Amino acid sequence: MKRQLLAIAAVLFAVMTTLAALPEPGVYKIQNVYSGTYVKLQGTYLADITALTADDASDLLVEYGKRNAAGEAVLTTLSGDGGDMIETLAFIKGLIKEVLEYENQPTDFLDAMFELHLVPTGDADGSVFLTVDVPEIDNWDTIRDIILEYAAGQTAVTYYISHMHPGNRHYMGIDYDGSFGYRLQAGSEEGTDIKWLMYTMDYPTTAYYFMRNLNSQQSINVTAEDYAKVNLDLADRHTAAGAVVKLNIAADGSIDNARSQGVEVAQALESLRGQLLQVAKSFVNGDEAKAQAIVDEFAIRLNRTNVAATGSDRFVYDAFRIKLHIPAATELNGIALLWPLAKTNLLGKLQEELGADSRVYQAIAARADLLELDADIYLVQDADGTLGLAGYDELNALGNAAKWQLDLIDTEDNYFAAAPEVSADGKYYTTLYTDFPYTVVDPDATHVYAVTAVAADGTPTLADLGTTIPAQTGVLIECDSQDAAEHLLLPILDNTAAPAPRRDEAAGTNLLQGTFFDDTVANDPEHMAVLAEGLKFVASADNFMAGNKAWATIEKKPTAITAIQADDNAGEPVIYDLMGRRVTAMQHGIYIVNGRKVCR
Repeated sequence: MKRQLLAIAAVLFAVMTTLAALPEPGVYKIQNVYSGTYVKLQGTYLADITALTADDASDLLVEYGKRNAAGEAVLTTLSGDGGDMIETLAFIKGLIKEVLEYENQPTDFLDAMFELHLVPTGDADGSVFLTVDVPEIDNWDTIRDIILEYAAGQTAVTYYISHMHPGNRHYMGIDYDGSFGYRLQAGSEEGTDIKWLMYTMDYPTTAYYFMRNLNSQQSINVTAEDYAKVNLDLADRHTAAGAVVKLNIAADGSIDNARSQGVEVAQALESLRGQLLQVAKSFVNGDEAKAQAIVDEFAIRLNRTNVAATGSDRFVYDAFRIKLHIPAATELNGIALLWPLAKTNLLGKLQEELGADSRVYQAIAARADLLELDADIYLVQDADGTLGLAGYDELNALGNAAKWQLDLIDTEDNYFAAAPEVSADGKYYTTLYTDFPYTVVDPDATHVYAVTAVAADGTPTLADLGTTIPAQTGVLIECDSQDAAEHLLLPILDNTAAPAPRRDEAAGTNLLQGTFFDDTVANDPEHMAVLAEGLKFVASADNFMAGNKAWATIEKKPTAITAIQADDNAGEPVIYDLMGRRVTAMQHGIYIVNGRKVCR
């Protein structure tokens, strides 16, 4: 017998597995321990436990709110292809409530009757029970008969109501025909037919990604050392190095680190961990190991979620929520009363370490209300296009603004490329300076060079760097066309090669230096030369450089005598330092005075 919505929703909630605690919410394959078969959706609200392999099983999104002290949780989202079953359960509960109110019967028990709990079995395999706790109900026989009369022909409702025994905990299991059934107590005939396992879908691997918000369809762009926007449209991110993010993703979906534009997100997280460690030690009488175990729970994780595909009511499951978890009070020796003081101390130390002007500190301080024990803090896109933080209770209202897709940079639909700026002799050129190493996808169309010298007229001497370019190397890129899509550069994980040499007086070294961010470069602006039309490096009108661009460092020489002026300081020594800059007085070091070397 195949029973519909209520039985499906109840058993699917049993998919969460746990040892000491429930696993993270996410998308899973669901298997019955006794039969070894998996849950398979046969329609919008019709399911069996008949799939023989995980490949045939349905992908199901399971989410829940806070766990209680016993490690149990209540399902808040259960969706497969076609709809959200928890919303449908709420709809059916509402219909039953109307019927009972019309019949002047009590309805206060309905919330508990339609509340589905995950309960750890305690087994080493991490299996769980799904339970429904039905409270004592006065005049249940009358109420049951009223509901069954109105629900005649509704198989799922009639099965559910007729098998309820008020005042008991009910367990979901598999029936002989592969459908769902109820047991009144945990010890069933087979012993394992009421136990369920959950197998998560694989998380993405460590790689380079564009991080796209599903609400705006814009990608994150790191624009400063402690600031990022969500402002890059799909067409614009291909040539923006600030959109390229390296994510180190562990097998459990935790993010060990995220890096872009030379900024290590882990550094900010480690700072937070360091402060939390001190707080935790005060809770556990200085026990270093126990305190470290608490801090290890303080992690950034991916939670796989779903999003409705465009033009369809079906779901895709390659979307994620990104959250920071704060350990529960039970993990802190139960001393929750000290947390308000600890939180204040934590914020104070973060301000001291990061600085009051740090945008990271400001973002955390602005949402200090989220810093609570057993809380999850989610990364979202704010209304102004910046990155923001939100709590679990805000997710429904935020919708897709709290969901992200990780678009793997693989040179196909998602690629990084050189964008030509100037032309010379039928070729097109740009400079580039990135935080990641990369390979040239088409060496026939794209050539990467170092600049080893610059002539008086600005003509550069070039040295071919090959097809694999280390991180933090200023380069000149030659392109066969103006189309960036024809000049793909593939970020690579291998960063063992050393960057090309920086400016040096010795011949043959790379004169190109760069910056990650739009910047007023203070490093020797008197000797900056920027790329110009005709493949020339010309003196910079100012010392501003666009982010991820490179400049050549040269010795400026006069090209003509424009005027003759009297020297008001005639007879006074002319002093230069070893960088060729004129100075008015010597400190300790070596100087050139009237053309002769002088040590002071």
